[in-house]
Amino acid sequence: MYNIISDYMKYGMPTLIEFKNIWENVEFALKHNLKFIELNMDLPYCLAINKLNLKEYNIEFTMHLTEKLNVASLNNDLRKKLFKRSS
Repeated sequence: MYNIISDYMKYGMPTLIEFKNIWENVEFALKHNLKFIELNMDLPYCLAINKLNLKEYNIEFTMHLTEKLNVASLNNDLRKKLFKRSS
């Protein structure tokens, strides 16, 4: 018999603005047995995530791009600048 919750579903959390850095988010997630953290690219400390060695922790990360990114903008210049900033 399968336990649907533990066998098929992963529970995670968004980056919490109450914390001052990514490590506090990781500690909180691990303490509460969460499997992933959604990184919010509007928070400055999430931008430097590629410089950190987080592979040693048993946790995954997903990315929430900046809310300013409007891929459907009819303004071609604005759309190009937003894509340039997000890459």
